[in-house]
Amino acid sequence: MVDALTTYTRAEVAQHNKKEDCWVIFDKKVYNITEFIEDHPGGEDVVLEYAGKDVTAIMKDSLSHVPHVVLTRC
Repeated sequence: MVDALTTYTRAEVAQHNKKEDCWVIFDKKVYNITEFIEDHPGGEDVVLEYAGKDVTAIMKDSLSHVPHVVLTRC
């Protein structure tokens, strides 16, 4: 039996845009990255700039980010 996946709207994800509650969308999946904020190599401010947003483009930009490394570890 397969468990049903929870579906979130972009508006719902956008509400999770704070240091204490931070979600992002990456490749059409929602990730709670709250516990990762303080560990991000670029600093908290960079993460919070994209909090509650789709980070797919920035994560796939090889000039500004190493693709897939961070979210596959979470």
